Amino acid sequence: MDKNKIKSAVNVAAVILVPLINERHKLKDQKEVQQLTGLSVKAYDVTKDKTVTAARKAKSASTTIKKGVVTTSSFIAGKYKDEKKALHYKKQMKPFVQQAKEEKKQEKAEQKQISKLNQTLSKSIESRIRDEEKNEKAREKRLIKEMKLAEKGKFSTTQPVSRKYDKKVKKEINQLDKKLNKSIEERNKAELKQKEENEKLRIKELKKYKNYKVKTPKQRRSLFGFKKRQLTQAHTPNNYHNAHIHNDEDFSNAQLFEQHRKQMAEKIARR
Repeated sequence: MDKNKIKSAVNVAAVILVPLINERHKLKDQKEVQQLTGLSVKAYDVTKDKTVTAARKAKSASTTIKKGVVTTSSFIAGKYKDEKKALHYKKQMKPFVQQAKEEKKQEKAEQKQISKLNQTLSKSIESRIRDEEKNEKAREKRLIKEMKLAEKGKFSTTQPVSRKYDKKVKKEINQLDKKLNKSIEERNKAELKQKEENEKLRIKELKKYKNYKVKTPKQRRSLFGFKKRQLTQAHTPNNYHNAHIHNDEDFSNAQLFEQHRKQMAEKIARR
């Protein structure tokens, strides 16, 4: 390229650009252009502030949402854990709950049976008491009638009935006496057997120690194998009563027989 052409191009460019630059400066200095520039700068600042505020609000909202999500997830996780523990506890306690229900059901059935037996027993006792009162009244009437006839010197026509009743009382007393003796013997045998078993268990426990020498105590043998245990005074049959029982001609001891029979029945009932 020739130097002349370059020079001419520079000169032409200067001629074109300098007026444009001057014109631009003039446009900047104009009032309308300055107002537009101020408005654009102000709009930029407002837009920038709003953008920053919106960004801050968005960040705060995202933080709040994040915290809410974390709290909700923690609550759900804790709730799930508690539900899982409760379910596991129910599963573990299910056999015990079932057993408790069965025991309660069985207890109710037993209580019902006990109430039923108690009612039956009460009815039986009341019936027996009524029969005894009835027999006692009949016996009193009979004795009063016999006494009146005896005072008049007449023989009682109810004497065979009295003998029959006395024999019945005698038989009942003997039966009760046998039952009482049998119950005493059975109880003594059971106590002796339990005592021997306890002694054997104690010896077995002592034999576990190496340096312990076992000295087996001499066990006192029961007298049941050789002779009956002597009865106490309360359980010994009264010879005086037995002597009167064998005397069929004496009817004054019927009340004594009745008292003795009731005492025996009460002693057996207490056992």
